[in-house]
Amino acid sequence: MIEKAKQQVVVEPIYIRWPRIIKEGCKHYYHGFRLLFLEMRLSTKYLWRFLRRKPLLRRERQQLVRTLSDVLRLIPFSAFLIVPFLEFTLPFFLKLFPNMLPSTFKDATKEEEKLRRKLKAKLETAKLLQAAMEEMALYKKKTATDDDKTASIAVEFAEFIKKVRSEGSYVTNKDLLKYIKLFEDELTLDNLPANTLRALCRLLNIQPFGSLEIIRFQLSLKLRALRADDQVFIGSSLEGGVDSLTVPELQAACRARGM
Repeated sequence: MIEKAKQQVVVEPIYIRWPRIIKEGCKHYYHGFRLLFLEMRLSTKYLWRFLRRKPLLRRERQQLVRTLSDVLRLIPFSAFLIVPFLEFTLPFFLKLFPNMLPSTFKDATKEEEKLRRKLKAKLETAKLLQAAMEEMALYKKKTATDDDKTASIAVEFAEFIKKVRSEGSYVTNKDLLKYIKLFEDELTLDNLPANTLRALCRLLNIQPFGSLEIIRFQLSLKLRALRADDQVFIGSSLEGGVDSLTVPELQAACRARGM
């Protein structure tokens, strides 16, 4: 009988581990403040152009908004530097409230893990929404017996859904325009049930807090902002369309749209 060798876990001594952790932390905060200063200097130019009523590109507007939000986050953070001995409690507050620091201090590895967890949750939410759409189609199929045309379209849509889910074929715009008439009354924020509204909030990165009226209002604002963002690429020749986006910008745009 072969005995398995026990793996010895090498533990760094405290006098080696703690100096390394402190050194890495100081280096991380140094680069975070340095990047924040560079973004503030760049956003100052954008703010000056905005005050002079000159047009800003989509990338420049997002940079300006992100920098302004980072500067506002520094206001509660400055209390730890003003109040004596409060800076010693800063690591505990950062552990409890990680979003208290500006975006320039975020760790890339932790952000990737966070995005992976959100992706898994969004996939489950998308399955829930697909099931809700199929239930609407079946309901239409049962209640549309008086209208032969609507009933036939509902039957075709049920078969179309089975084909897409089994074969994974591409859905054309012609098919979307054909079957969207089945949901012209149901696919409104006022008619969607509560669980579907909350699923949409999770899909669009919205916190589903409050009553249903507040959730509908948040969704309408989000959809209006996304629609305005789409019009920027369609109506402006300076933006260059979707092809001008970098890979991180394209990923962020897809996440904002629930993709």
